[in-house]
Amino acid sequence: MASCNCSAASVAPARLCVKGEDMSLEELASAVAAARGADVIGTEIAFGELTVTVRLASLVDVIAWLRVDPGCKFSTLVDITAIDYPERADR
Repeated sequence: MASCNCSAASVAPARLCVKGEDMSLEELASAVAAARGADVIGTEIAFGELTVTVRLASLVDVIAWLRVDPGCKFSTLVDITAIDYPERADR
């Protein structure tokens, strides 16, 4: 599992993931989840930031998609976070 964040300050108003339409973080979360399907484990908005949690195996593909998708065109990767649970078999 891996997460990426998008801040409201960096995208409001945003032209992301929908053909030229301005969208809120809630709409962006829905658009990313709809477009990436099984890759997205969940989305959460807290403190003006969108966190998208994706399957670890899909992380590189999702990041590349955010960069090259004509509706998204993300240009800067600021942070990738992860949590390790040593007691879990699937680390």
